[in-house]
Amino acid sequence: SDKEITYYSVTESKKIKITVKNVLKGAQANALAAKENPYNTTAGGGYEWRFFFVDLEYISSTAGANDELKASAIFSNSYFYNSNGASLIIRDTAALSGENEGRDTYSVSLYPGAKGSVVIGLLIPQTTGDVLLKVKSSVTENTWVSLSIPEHKYGEWLLVSDASCTTDGLKKRTCSTCGYVDVQPMSAMGHNFGAWIVKQEATTTATGIRERACTRTGCTEKETETIPKLADSNS
Repeated sequence: SDKEITYYSVTESKKIKITVKNVLKGAQANALAAKENPYNTTAGGGYEWRFFFVDLEYISSTAGANDELKASAIFSNSYFYNSNGASLIIRDTAALSGENEGRDTYSVSLYPGAKGSVVIGLLIPQTTGDVLLKVKSSVTENTWVSLSIPEHKYGEWLLVSDASCTTDGLKKRTCSTCGYVDVQPMSAMGHNFGAWIVKQEATTTATGIRERACTRTGCTEKETETIPKLADSNS
């Protein structure tokens, strides 16, 4: 999701943009929690980790260029809800001291015109569907942001590199919604040999030779076989 909204903070309005870049859940998210910090609570008992990778852009503020926006003010645990509108049950929040250190909500603060990358890890019930973020947009109103990735809408496959008899090729397709490029390998085709051609006839005293060549354009691969001696009719 990619949403530009107004965030209301006490007396001033801040225009921000929230872009969900990725969401991890299940075994992949559980492994990341353990990797980020060994003291993060182990998933189990009906709970699993879910990680949200979000780009936060602070576009402008009525308070001026020196107004600071803390990511923790936007992504507070009390602002997360499940898809039926109930407050999200959060058993734990991931400590980030591995590859995502410095990207937790308490470490990221921005000024107008700046962008930041935020990673949020929540230990929540496995049965949780889409997660919603409630953002206060005025004294009396809220804006709801879905922290999910919409399904990609891909165009046609385009050739990046041809597959050959022995080398994999590549193809790609691009999502018309978000611009994500999906690149997939194309398996090597293997040789396509033609008919055997006798290069040397076998006799009763000497073996012969036959050969066949791959018919694919640009391939020079050949196979050679020995033709057994002919039986001697006089023996």
